[in-house]
Amino acid sequence: MYRMSRDAHKNEDRDLVERAVTEDLFGSLLGPTEAVLGETLKAASAPLVAPEKYDVIEPIGFGGFGTVYRAHDRSLGRDIALKFLTNARPDDIERFRREARFTARLHDPNIVQVYELGEHERVPYIAMQLVRGVHLGETSLDLDALLQVMRKIAGALGSAHAQGIVHRDLKPENILIDESGTPFLSDFGIARDLLSSPGESLSIAGTIVGTPAMMSPEQARGEIHAIDARSDIYAFGATLYYMSTGQPPFHGDTTVDVLHAVIHKEPVLPRSLRPQIPLAVETLIMRCLRKRKSARYQRVSEVVAEIDKILAGDSGAVEGGAWFRRLVGAGQTPPPNSRDDDDGWQQALEFSKEISSWSVHLYRVRGDLTPSYRKLDSVVERLEDILREHPDWAWARLYRGMALRRRGRLEEALDDLERAIDRVKDREEAFFELGRVYLALYLEKHHEAQKHLTEVGVDHRVTQARATLEKSVRAFEACTTSSGDLSRWQHRFVDAVAKLSERDVNGCVALCDKILAEDPDLEEVWKLRGDALRFHGGDPVSSYQRAVEIRRSYVEAYVALGEVLAARERFDESRNALDRATTIAPDLADAFAERGAVDLSEARLMESQGADRDAMKSRLSAGQEFVAAAIGRFPNSYALAVTRIGLCVAMGRTSGDEQPLNEALAAIETARTLPGCQNRVNMLHASALLERARIHQAKGQDATDDLARILQYPKDMPSAPVGSPDWQRVLDDARQLSQSQSNEDSR
Repeated sequence: MYRMSRDAHKNEDRDLVERAVTEDLFGSLLGPTEAVLGETLKAASAPLVAPEKYDVIEPIGFGGFGTVYRAHDRSLGRDIALKFLTNARPDDIERFRREARFTARLHDPNIVQVYELGEHERVPYIAMQLVRGVHLGETSLDLDALLQVMRKIAGALGSAHAQGIVHRDLKPENILIDESGTPFLSDFGIARDLLSSPGESLSIAGTIVGTPAMMSPEQARGEIHAIDARSDIYAFGATLYYMSTGQPPFHGDTTVDVLHAVIHKEPVLPRSLRPQIPLAVETLIMRCLRKRKSARYQRVSEVVAEIDKILAGDSGAVEGGAWFRRLVGAGQTPPPNSRDDDDGWQQALEFSKEISSWSVHLYRVRGDLTPSYRKLDSVVERLEDILREHPDWAWARLYRGMALRRRGRLEEALDDLERAIDRVKDREEAFFELGRVYLALYLEKHHEAQKHLTEVGVDHRVTQARATLEKSVRAFEACTTSSGDLSRWQHRFVDAVAKLSERDVNGCVALCDKILAEDPDLEEVWKLRGDALRFHGGDPVSSYQRAVEIRRSYVEAYVALGEVLAARERFDESRNALDRATTIAPDLADAFAERGAVDLSEARLMESQGADRDAMKSRLSAGQEFVAAAIGRFPNSYALAVTRIGLCVAMGRTSGDEQPLNEALAAIETARTLPGCQNRVNMLHASALLERARIHQAKGQDATDDLARILQYPKDMPSAPVGSPDWQRVLDDARQLSQSQSNEDSR
């Protein structure tokens, strides 16, 4: 048997102490300090300003990061638990938000439900199901009742594991029992004890009984990436051990003593503490508590099956102590830092190489990326197969998220990365990747915000977009506070994004320039430089051009370049850039919409300059033909739909022909069913009606109905025209035509 030397043990203990101090690895798990708890108690006694729809009744729990209140939700007519995070650090708050969102997706009768996550007067809060009762550690259940409770908790864990969510802090305090005896799993997925649960009590010293002693060995070592469903199974066994024997599996004078025991020692057999515990229950507990993950139950469903056998009286044959020790592995302590051979890390390495190889390939591709995307899709499909079998494997979610980002499926990538971020080995890489996704989503949302008609609409959506940018900054900053494996340019890139978040465009550009002075071939930095200039009135063209020179398949930079060139009335160059984008990414509907919009913008400029109508019609016809072909491929694209409508309205106005206007009116019905700015759709509807009314009046026909519908819009939606010159122009023209129609009718 392998034995560590005394010096090796001392070194490991020193490492544990160092991590506990420098990383706050266990501080919040051990509870708040007396000073922090005193501040929390003081805050709880102060008048609370809660969101308007909640009536706060009384404080029911205190923790190092905030207070829990019983409150009444007036809108739904029910009492809830309202948790306020008043003392948490920014990274704790962000983690809490992420996990709360995932928990809200879980619909299991034995998991405390999340109703709402919000912020009031800059204080984050969460509204949750109120469980009236006590936590498991405050009960005195007989063994059968305990097993019944733990079976339901195992089922709740299984529901979460099926969604790739790992609890990471299972203990008696996080299992609530209501007045009817129904158990609920609470504080799901929160690695640190951010808040106490309803009914949970803390001593004034802030010690939460048993948490360090109930950690799995991989968690005690700080191997965050190694935590998966089997870590919850270990904690499940530790909880059952505690409730069966009255003490945790390990204890010691200091936290380091306890953690050392968790990693290296075997727990005392439960029956030596309480002989009345059945051997089958002891076997169940000890198998859960195996040091190596591969030796534990591999799925919670296996634990449930064992409990069912015990409750049914089918304990199986037991052949004596030697057999039992072989079964549970007592005395077989693995070497320190040994890694299970079935965690898929060899597979992870292969996927990492594939994704890196694909990323390098982007620099060589000039044309259609579709064949390359097939390789990336294959990576995604294989990772999906793995996650169907092991939904809690964080590394698989990380790499699927990385592949999805490169595929342009940002929301799906975000979901995977957020679920994996706290449980992967390469945390710097993971947080940097998460920051990239948030940054890309910010740019996407900021771009969409500009398409809204009114200043109010634009400002509101830009504010929403900025919240995403702030998340990007937090993710980037998190990767810089880890072990420091980021390169010099990445550290500066993080600072540059922070400057962008602060609206300090000069600071952002200056940092980008410093990076590029050392390495001028970082196209990602050129793109950020261009974005900063674009959003704040500078000239981003040369930055975007340099980005696409370096990476010839940089589709996002081509789209941005095309849009900027169109705004500068450099239409031929704009079409060239967008044609490159649609060639590289032929499944990107918005790029096709932008390409069609260039023809519309050029035709409008020609109209304002009094150009020949045939030339205008030729340009609009080319745009209509291009967009019609694209809609055939992307029938559910809002961007293409509104571009098509705009082209049809312009063609009707230019040609004096009613047919394209009728096509626009028909297309509007489809656009109303698609997600996007409906104010714009309504304005296009009014524009089409206005042009048709003009044609009817020119022919001496009655245009009353069309004009009346236009003038009804301010009554149906009075805020729509406010701050929109386009709306105001349509309404003014409609009123003028309506007056003209009335004068004509009166003659």
